[in-house]
Amino acid sequence: MKLQATLCLSLIALYCAPAAAVTETDKLVDRLGVQGVQGGTTAYFSVKDALSTTCKFDIVYFNIGDEFGKAAYASLLAAQTSGKKLSRFEYWQSAPGETCTLSLVESRS
Repeated sequence: MKLQATLCLSLIALYCAPAAAVTETDKLVDRLGVQGVQGGTTAYFSVKDALSTTCKFDIVYFNIGDEFGKAAYASLLAAQTSGKKLSRFEYWQSAPGETCTLSLVESRS
């Protein structure tokens, strides 16, 4: 009985735990855009090659209303315009198949 309870609690914890950050390297920006949402503006982008995880709509989102978002958008736009790959970017996801949210972006000169 204790084994069953432990197994059940472990599965619940695994299912409810937030996913860790995912790091991607050497990806080309395919699409970049913004959309108005209630209370602000959300930016999004996709890459030419597949992401390592399944993000909703294969898109990574971020808030463009703060300093990070503005800097990230500028970095992504510069990479897309020049045709250079992003050297690294990170995002997190609350559950598999759900929305992915950008947390870091880096490009090479």
